[in-house]
Amino acid sequence: MPGDELDTATSAINVRRGETIANASVVALDGARRIKVANALAGPAEVVLDVLGYYLPAEQGAGDRFVSLPPARVHDAALAAEGLVPAGGDRIISLAQSVDGAAGKIVSFDEREIDFDLLVTIPVHMGADFVGRSGLGDDLNFVPVDQYTLLSKAHDNIFAVGDASDIPASKAGSVAHFAMDLFPDNFIAHVEGRPMPNAFDGHANCFIESGHGKGMLIDFNYTTEPLTGKYPLPGIGPFSLLKETELNHWGKLMFRWMYWNILLPGKELPLPALMSMAGKDTGDL
Repeated sequence: MPGDELDTATSAINVRRGETIANASVVALDGARRIKVANALAGPAEVVLDVLGYYLPAEQGAGDRFVSLPPARVHDAALAAEGLVPAGGDRIISLAQSVDGAAGKIVSFDEREIDFDLLVTIPVHMGADFVGRSGLGDDLNFVPVDQYTLLSKAHDNIFAVGDASDIPASKAGSVAHFAMDLFPDNFIAHVEGRPMPNAFDGHANCFIESGHGKGMLIDFNYTTEPLTGKYPLPGIGPFSLLKETELNHWGKLMFRWMYWNILLPGKELPLPALMSMAGKDTGDL
């Protein structure tokens, strides 16, 4: 993995499914002090990764000298926050040893430092631990469901809604709201042995604050990325899609009132559950 490249043409550790292998490997880090652990198996892999030491950088005049360290665990599949490496997938693992927030520095195991003005760290996004313990979840503790009906793929008497499911959509409140608008009719039909009449399209609608009294609005679903246009009335708006405006900022503030006074009391929100292409600019499609 030379330089800033995380991919390599050869395998550092070869293992067959079902085997437990302990091995050591020497790998180079990218510029952000990271490595990639890739899994070419047909199933998920449990990876435990310890750092045992490092080679001094060549510019220090001792590039061939190994500095040993007490074993330091940097990845453990047993921890829910890290989890398994999925089949055909990978994990990007940081080897930063510590963060000095006051000094604005990330310190790696080889004592090199990276300066930062703003550090944003994003953990692996996973579902609830109890979903994993129940046996209903996948490797990331999300329940595999049919993305259109929310019915479990493994159990004909279980539905998963909101953030509990693995549907390929934003984990946003609007997605759960629109999905639930369609869910009751599907649920009743399924219990009565009839075909479910509604197919959810992954509709998401989100205001995004951009600062300085302005905001953006995006409206999308499983198959259509955010487009420019006007919402909710085609050609009129008053909100602009995928554009930074002051009115979108006020729309965000207005939605706060709608959340407490319409959504939580269970009142009907006068917006369609399924995404509409009306008012969207489709010239780039």
